[in-house]
Amino acid sequence: MRIYISADGEGVTGVVHGAEMHPEGREWEYGRRMMTADVNAAVAGAFDGGATEVYVNDAHWSELNILPEKLDPRAQLLRGSGKSLPMMEGVEECDGVFFVGYHARVGDWRGVGSETLLGREIFDVRVNGRPVGELGINAAVAHHFGVPVLLVTGDDALSAEAEDILPQAQRAVVKYAIGRFSARCLSPQATAEIIAREARGAVLQLAGGAVARALPQWGHVVCEVEFVSPAQAAAAAIMPGAERVAARTVRCEAADAPTASRAILAIMLLGARAADPWYG
Repeated sequence: MRIYISADGEGVTGVVHGAEMHPEGREWEYGRRMMTADVNAAVAGAFDGGATEVYVNDAHWSELNILPEKLDPRAQLLRGSGKSLPMMEGVEECDGVFFVGYHARVGDWRGVGSETLLGREIFDVRVNGRPVGELGINAAVAHHFGVPVLLVTGDDALSAEAEDILPQAQRAVVKYAIGRFSARCLSPQATAEIIAREARGAVLQLAGGAVARALPQWGHVVCEVEFVSPAQAAAAAIMPGAERVAARTVRCEAADAPTASRAILAIMLLGARAADPWYG
């Protein structure tokens, strides 16, 4: 039984600020250690529950965050940029998914590090008119390949989002959001126990046949990315198949979740090139 871990950084134990989340930040090495520790707890729990293999995808920003020399040696690490599905590369080869260190979607004013794929450039992301974050997009990609989401770890704002869209998944809360850059944090010792326990339980449920295999699918969908600036929308609208439908909004259609995921990211990256360094 092969478990896939998509690991992000904003939702890991003890991390609350951009200085801890990005390579340019003065506390990035602290963030890397904490991210690696949360992943290790999930890996340990997965193997305790009966997993035979664990793939870990370093899916946060530079995709060079997890410390390979500190990672549980039983896990295999996917790291570096250029992946076809950056946060979900290789998921189709696995039996179940953990989202570790995830965060609430853009627009959630309380969630720590809340955003969707990019930071200050994005105002909202919608699929078929419904706001969606990385949790929803990546869950749809996993479901497209028939792989259930078993575990979600992050703050309590993320947990509430997961309860709405992934009610069958186990949830491990490692901190309680106060604002976008503050939280009441549990100790690393406590969160390691929580993550490992929930991971073990999730894999045991999968092995025991208690996890639904009839997964909700995205069919043909309409994706909308709403930028902060009209200049960003104008730049993004040059993508073939995209249409600028409002001053700050670009729309496209996609046949399935992986295509939608790639299209949303492509629109964002094109728009980000026009970000104003002075006005954001």
